[in-house]
Amino acid sequence: MKILLKTTSYALFFSLLSACQVFSFWQKQPIDFSKLNKLVAISKGACFGRCPVYTMVVYDNGIVSYEGKDNTEKKRLIHQTTF
Repeated sequence: MKILLKTTSYALFFSLLSACQVFSFWQKQPIDFSKLNKLVAISKGACFGRCPVYTMVVYDNGIVSYEGKDNTEKKRLIHQTTF
């Protein structure tokens, strides 16, 4: 009985360990935006008040990027695929 429990524990441990390798494959990879073709771009510049400053670009492969620069809720580069 102890051998069965020990074998089952090892099998469970190694299966969970190998599953971590599979999930790391699905993590988002960095995108080189300079190699993509822009389809539409919208940019909003600064004003004398508290106007939001941002840039949003839609690429031909379905990726949308948003970069909030000033007076926006999210001040960073965000990208998402549309499919």
